[in-house]
Amino acid sequence: MTIADFRRLLLDRVDGLANVWLTPRRGGADVDGLYDIRLHARLPLPGVHPEPHPHYRDLVARARRVFRRNRPLCEDIGSIRVLRPLRTTVSADVAIDRGVRPEAVMAEALFRLALTLAPEPRRSGLDPAGPPIPDGPLLTNGLFAAGELTDKPASIDREALAEILRDVPGVLRVSDARLWVEDHGWCDGTVQIDTDCYCSLDAGIESDALPLALSLDGRACAVDRGDVLRRLLRRWDAHRADHPLKAAYRETFILPEGRARALARFAPLGPQLPRVYGLAGTGKPESAAAAQLQGFLALFEAVMRGMCIRLDEVAALLGGTIPADLPAQHREDLLDLLLALYGVPADRIPIPPRLTGSRQAATLHRVTIKQTLLDHRATLARRRGRGFDPDARSRIRREAGAAFQANLLLGGGPGRHGRVCLIEHMMLRPRTRARRELEQGRFTYAMAVSAGIAMRDEERHDPRYRAEIEAAIRDALPAHIALHVHFLDPPRWRRLHDLSRLWHAALALDERHAADQLAAELRDLLERWSQRERARE
Repeated sequence: MTIADFRRLLLDRVDGLANVWLTPRRGGADVDGLYDIRLHARLPLPGVHPEPHPHYRDLVARARRVFRRNRPLCEDIGSIRVLRPLRTTVSADVAIDRGVRPEAVMAEALFRLALTLAPEPRRSGLDPAGPPIPDGPLLTNGLFAAGELTDKPASIDREALAEILRDVPGVLRVSDARLWVEDHGWCDGTVQIDTDCYCSLDAGIESDALPLALSLDGRACAVDRGDVLRRLLRRWDAHRADHPLKAAYRETFILPEGRARALARFAPLGPQLPRVYGLAGTGKPESAAAAQLQGFLALFEAVMRGMCIRLDEVAALLGGTIPADLPAQHREDLLDLLLALYGVPADRIPIPPRLTGSRQAATLHRVTIKQTLLDHRATLARRRGRGFDPDARSRIRREAGAAFQANLLLGGGPGRHGRVCLIEHMMLRPRTRARRELEQGRFTYAMAVSAGIAMRDEERHDPRYRAEIEAAIRDALPAHIALHVHFLDPPRWRRLHDLSRLWHAALALDERHAADQLAAELRDLLERWSQRERARE
């Protein structure tokens, strides 16, 4: 997930959001993976009803929920705020051409000014002539072109706004352009805008005199303000229109329909040859040469018959079902084929020490694990590269995607039935001022995870098995994330799991003091284990 992908996702899923910007924090290893999110709340009609002090608690909560639900591993929100609008007035004398309605010119000018000061991305439908598959997350309310996701305006210039007015259809001349910005007053040059603010146009519709004075042949034009509002409302409705994509996806990405064929009903090749070969009848061959030809054809018929029988099972195979009566090695080959088609990695499957002495037992173990991976292929695809979601109701979403995959590789299940507990170091960072002052930067919370693996005594003392487990978890993680593995006996693993579960609950309830206390305890516990392991080495 890139920053542009997250912007598209938040704009698509968060109702009431006009625009959003994500800025990665810079300044050290302890802030890598944190994003400062700034939300631009959607106003009912920009330029007409500016809100000087908006309160959007629900908007912040919805945006935070969407981010957490799709959060990549070892990445999180550093801060999230709604931008404060700065009341902005643009005044100018505008000469218009003959044959144009003043209301149309006024509405278009206000629309373009408001959109320049506070850009809102425009959605579009699915283009049949565009790319075969849209990039980024699956959007449901419309696609965003790359040019729509512009940076937040860091400054505004009076002359640039005057040029925008000159580009409005029907405008002949713009003179005496002036700019007033809240907290800055009347501005002659370029005005720098704070990162937590944005310029909100005030068109002065309800004031005695409009800031934009329209004139025709040197005489002031009377402007119907009600007509301007109606035109402006239609313009913004068209710009903000949603384009539902679910039906378009179904129509564009159509799976081809196959025809049922009785492949198991195989007809011999001999009777299909001309009569001159002596095999046209259903009885014995007519000559010795015909009998020799029939034996030669029987070699090909056996291969073709076996191939047709396998093709007859293709429907079941594509659905993820493999006949149970196949030999273990044949089942494993078919599982490898299907897992590769679905993009599920299954190259490294750790084999427990108790099974290494029997080749057949090891093969059956691999088949069982690969079948489990195939059964969970959809969940593995959705959770790949994702971190845990403390707000999720589903147990699967409450653990990271790498932990879910590692549990399947080791034959474990969710919760306390699992064998892998994954701790993201980034999420252990301080969340209260008291803890930040106490630590004073002595600890680093960066791109790293600690994995606690529950193992029996004979498994913990097998270096081959431990190396295979570490390699399998390493393959499930992004390359830029460091990995620390702790092989634990069941009591220590239960302690780690229960402490992690309490920490997740504190994060879900937004109990920051409790979350900090549990996070510090988790950090100290993992550090003690690391020190003991280094001392043994």
